[in-house]
Amino acid sequence: MAKINGMPTSIRAGIPKLPETPVGWKREKLNKYLFEIKRPISLEPARLYRLVTVKRSRGGVEERSCLLGREIKTPSQFLIEAGDFLISKRQIVHGACGIVPVNLAGSVVSNEYAVIGTKGGIDLIFLQYLSESMYFQQTCFHSSIGVHVEKMIFNVDRWLNWHFNIPPLPEQKEIVDILSSWNEAIKVVSKLIISSKDQKKSLMHVLMSGIKRTGGLSTKWKTIKLGDLVIINPTRPSISNDGKVSFVPMDAVSEDAKLTYVLETEYGEVSKGFSSFMNNDILIAKITPCFENGKGAVVSNLSNGIGFGSTEFHVLRPKKGVSARFVYHVTNSHEFRLRGKANMQGSAGQKRVPTDFIRRFKFSCPLSYDEQSRIATIIDNLDLQYENYKAQYKLLIAQKKYLLQQLLFGKWRVKMVKPASVSLCSKVQP
Repeated sequence: MAKINGMPTSIRAGIPKLPETPVGWKREKLNKYLFEIKRPISLEPARLYRLVTVKRSRGGVEERSCLLGREIKTPSQFLIEAGDFLISKRQIVHGACGIVPVNLAGSVVSNEYAVIGTKGGIDLIFLQYLSESMYFQQTCFHSSIGVHVEKMIFNVDRWLNWHFNIPPLPEQKEIVDILSSWNEAIKVVSKLIISSKDQKKSLMHVLMSGIKRTGGLSTKWKTIKLGDLVIINPTRPSISNDGKVSFVPMDAVSEDAKLTYVLETEYGEVSKGFSSFMNNDILIAKITPCFENGKGAVVSNLSNGIGFGSTEFHVLRPKKGVSARFVYHVTNSHEFRLRGKANMQGSAGQKRVPTDFIRRFKFSCPLSYDEQSRIATIIDNLDLQYENYKAQYKLLIAQKKYLLQQLLFGKWRVKMVKPASVSLCSKVQP
């Protein structure tokens, strides 16, 4: 097989190295336990058929389309059933495999897919978790034929000849239970992340339009231009005392409008040819697609209070009596980004939001600094909740990844007898 350079990170092209076989496990070829199922069907021209696809990175099996038999261009089709392990022959090097869910039973696939069943001795859900291991990915890569990564074809027979360390079925089921618990927790937190984003969008609308007021305040609101609240692209600040300043490249600003890092440099290195700003200023990416993607931030903790950055930033400096955090949330609102996109100028790929759009952007605004700050604090707290959920999600993903390596290769062994009240952590022992 030809050497492939520049491969995506989803591909583990190294030589598969199987660890020593744990006590009580069997080192066997997969073909002792697994086989390819073929359920050929004759398509009826007037009958509807569901066709499925398998997403990369073990993203699951899902419906691709629903077509009449006469509309399906590939006449050789095969039936799949719930619980089958489905492999995309052209995409398995990218991790395209998964269990067929109950709702897709009776769907059809072409011979571009391999349908795998068990002879006994391997639980297919255990196989699904095993597919997340590096060793599994590498065996799939080395069982595929071709000179280009996107044109490699999976050879089922070659793959079934690889050796794997197989635990007894009861231990497989215990491993599945443990990893499934982490999967369920990941799904819950994933839903909380989505819910948190929706909640913020809804609350921003009612808070920043005055529909819902913060407790006890009755200050006046007024439709106002953003340019009346801020200085746009202010003049360069004076040199710092020790010459140290911060530098913010475009990739230091995230698409959820956060400043992820800053660099420290000398004033003389960046004082010309870059955007300049100070603590409490608001940055807005002006160029497509950074603007539409939500890149922006409030800057703080700059070296000597001074910063420079990409010329593709607009810089907004709040005037006296204006909350920087409130202005930041205005510029991060759906309406601001949507209208800004519509007002972009320039050629395709080089479109930018003009200064005049920012200056003339109108919105309903509380005239009280106190109410602006309260609104900003409520939205900040929602952002903090969202960040906490994301941190939980990352932690659970990392824990699952670690458990996979420990459990699937016998580094940690499952206790086979447990009382009903046993905790999840006590089910495994290093």
